[in-house]
Amino acid sequence: MEPLPVQDPAALRAGWSRVHDVVGPPAATAAPLGLYAHGALRGPQVDTRVGPRDALVVPAGALADLGAYANAFPAHLWRTRTGATAVRLRVVVDAPALLAVHRSDRAGAGEVAHQRLLEPGIEERLTVALPPGTGLVWFTLQAGADDVRLLDAGWDVDVAARPGSVVLGSPTVRRTTDVARNLLRVAAAPALAEQVARYVVVDHAPEPVGATLRAEVGAAATALLDVVRLPNLGGAGGYSRVMHEALGEPDAAFVLLLDDDVLVEPAALLRAIEFGRRAVGREIVGLQMLDAGRPGVLDAAAERIVPRTFWWGPADGAPAGVDVAAHPVAEQPRLHRQPEADFAGWWGALLPLEAVRTVGYALPLFLKWDDAEYALRARRAGFETVSLQGAAVWHESWRIKDDARGWPAFFHARNRLVAALLHGGPRLRTGVLLSGFAIEVKQLLALQAFAVERRQEGLAAVLAGPGRLGREPASEVHRLLTLSATAADQQRVPVDEVDPAVSPAADRPLAPVEAPRGSRLIAWTLLHLVRHLVAPVRGDAAERLPVGRGTWWVLPSFDDVFAPTADGAAYFRLRRDRRRFRRLLLASVRLHWRLWWRWPALARAYRAEAAALASPEAWVRHFAS
Repeated sequence: MEPLPVQDPAALRAGWSRVHDVVGPPAATAAPLGLYAHGALRGPQVDTRVGPRDALVVPAGALADLGAYANAFPAHLWRTRTGATAVRLRVVVDAPALLAVHRSDRAGAGEVAHQRLLEPGIEERLTVALPPGTGLVWFTLQAGADDVRLLDAGWDVDVAARPGSVVLGSPTVRRTTDVARNLLRVAAAPALAEQVARYVVVDHAPEPVGATLRAEVGAAATALLDVVRLPNLGGAGGYSRVMHEALGEPDAAFVLLLDDDVLVEPAALLRAIEFGRRAVGREIVGLQMLDAGRPGVLDAAAERIVPRTFWWGPADGAPAGVDVAAHPVAEQPRLHRQPEADFAGWWGALLPLEAVRTVGYALPLFLKWDDAEYALRARRAGFETVSLQGAAVWHESWRIKDDARGWPAFFHARNRLVAALLHGGPRLRTGVLLSGFAIEVKQLLALQAFAVERRQEGLAAVLAGPGRLGREPASEVHRLLTLSATAADQQRVPVDEVDPAVSPAADRPLAPVEAPRGSRLIAWTLLHLVRHLVAPVRGDAAERLPVGRGTWWVLPSFDDVFAPTADGAAYFRLRRDRRRFRRLLLASVRLHWRLWWRWPALARAYRAEAAALASPEAWVRHFAS
C-alpha cells in the first residue's frame, strides 16, 4: 500500500495555541515533585486546565528549574513531526522573578535563549526558535526577596490542529476502582474533558460491573462513561472493541487506548492529543510508562523491535528503570535525544481513526504483541509511531511480574513468532528461532519447565497455521489457567508459610553474581546442560534464595529450591526433573527445526490471512460470539 500523503507544514500555520501545560504534580498522588520541578516547593492545591494540582512555589532567594521530565518541552519531536519552527512560552507569577529560557541540542548541550525580569500578575510571552537539531526547551525561575508562586505557564505553537473529538477506552476484568479513578481524573480536567466524546469501558468480567462503576464515579463522570459488555477476548479483543466504538462516534478523529490498571496523568493525555492533532504524518502517539511502584522511574519510552532477534527493547539501547525525577533534564543527556520508536505500548496510545479505517483492528492475539504488531502494520500503510517524551502514565513495572514464566508464556512465544512471520524479512528466521531456543534452554536450566511447556504449545500453534487465531480464546485461556492452578512450580508460597527449617542458600551456589556473557555464557551453558542431562538429582533438603537472587543464572545450581517471586512477596518451589528436562529439550530442538524449515510457507500463509483476521467484519463476529 502506498504511504498516505502528509500535509505540508507550511500550510498548517495558525494562531498560537497551548499544547503543553507547565504544572505541578496532580493533587493527592504519590507523584514526585522532581518529575515537575527542581528547587521548588509544593504549594496549596489549585484548580487548573488539567485538574487539581499542587502549586509550584519558588522559595525566596532560590532557583527553581522547570526543566524536569514532565515540564520540559520536547522540541525535537514537535519540529520534526508537526513542522513547528518555534515555541512560545506564556508565564505568570505572583512576585518578581528572573526568568531564563533554555534550549538544548540533541546531545544535551544547552544555551540561554532568553532572560527576562517578570512582574507580578503580568503575563510574559517569549518566542523560542527551534532550529534543526534542537533537543529540549525549558525555563528556570530565580526568586528575589519574596516567595514566587507560578500562577500559570505553558508552551504554545502556531501549527493548526485537526478537528474532531477523542474516544478513550479501556478493556477491563474487575478493575472497576482503577478505571473509576482514571475516569474521575479525566472529568476533573476541563481542557481534556471537553475533547473527550466518551470513555468506553469494555467489561470482560463474568458479572457486569457497569452499575458498580457508575456508582463509584458519580453523575459528572458518568456523562462520559459508556460500558460495553463483551466475552473475554483478551486485550486484543477489548482494544478492538474500543476502536469499533470510536469509529461509530460522530465527529471522532482519534481513539486513545489505555490499560485498565494505569494511573493517568491528565496533562499527559492532553499533550498526546494536542500533538496528534498537529502531526503532519498522522502518527500513532505513544505515552511513555512510569513505574507505579517508583513513580519517578521511567520504565518504557521509545520502544523498538530488534531486527536480528525480533524482540522488543528501548530504542536508544539504554537500560529501563531510569529515575528521571532525580535530576533536571540538563543533567540527563538521554532525554534530549528523543529517539524514533517502532511501536507504542497500549498502556497508553493515541491512534488516528484514519489509521484504524486503513489497517483495521488488532490481530486476535488475545494478549502480548498485539500493540507491536499493529504499529508495524500501520507503518507499512504510512502511519508511523512517536513516543512523546513528557507524556506518560503510571503502570506496574514488568520487573515485578512473573508472566514470562507462567501461563502467558504461551502468548509470548506464539504471538512473537506470528508478528515476525508477518513483518520480518526473509533472513530473520535464524535469529528469531535461535533466540527463542535460547530462551527455552535458559528456562529449562532455571527449573521453569511449566513455562517451557506453554511456550512449546505456542510454537505448535504457529505451525498449525493462521486458522487457529481468534478461535475460542476464552476456552484456551481457561485451559492455561487450569494447568497453572495445578502445576507444582506455579504455586506461590507466601514468605511466612515457608518452613523455618528451610535454610538460606549457601553463598557458593549464588555465583556468578551477574549474568554470564560471551564466551563465559557458552561455557556456563554447556556445563549446566551436562549436569542437568546426566547428573542424578541430589536428595539434599530444599534451600531458600534471598530476594533478587532467583535469577536464571543462579537457579541451575540447585535441585530443590525456594525461588523468590519477582515482587518478593512469595516463593516458587522449583525441583529438578531430569527426565522432563530431556524430553522438553528434545522437543524444543524439533519444534524450532520444524519452524525454520517451514518458515517461508508459514510467512506466506499468515500474510495471506492477516488482513481478514484483523478486519472489522471478523471482529464483529467475535463480538457476537
